[in-house]
Amino acid sequence: MEEYVFTPYEVDTDDIKSLSDTIYRNAVNLNDYESLCYSIYFAVKFNFVLDEFESDYKQVQDYVIKSKDCLLLIMTWIYFMKQNHGKRDATQVKPLNKVAMELKKTDMDRYCLFCYEALTWGSLSGQWRSMKEEGVSFIRKEIINDTFSNC
Repeated sequence: MEEYVFTPYEVDTDDIKSLSDTIYRNAVNLNDYESLCYSIYFAVKFNFVLDEFESDYKQVQDYVIKSKDCLLLIMTWIYFMKQNHGKRDATQVKPLNKVAMELKKTDMDRYCLFCYEALTWGSLSGQWRSMKEEGVSFIRKEIINDTFSNC
């Protein structure tokens, strides 16, 4: 959508937001985690707030945490990091960091992307810690620079 529709046709950010809010609502009803990730990605990429996240972020967090979907967890974490200017100790980010700590202990293989990105190097061990210390990330550089510039 971004490459073939939004950018070439210069779609207004308000229209992308409206589409993303609709995708989000419909995807929650269907438990379609992939579509949820896209709606969150568009919010991060085009710098807008999703209505559902704004109206009841706690309910959104609970839904995402219960989903146990690695990509949905990381996209939600990125979204809240951006909304909180890269502050890892923000109220909206802390519960996701806590989940990452728990998952690191119980199922790091399955949730490695989320745990690796959400946790600081001091919370990781072995090769994960070494990679984090060297600044390796699996998130696009432009998203990191925009989202985590204050980390």
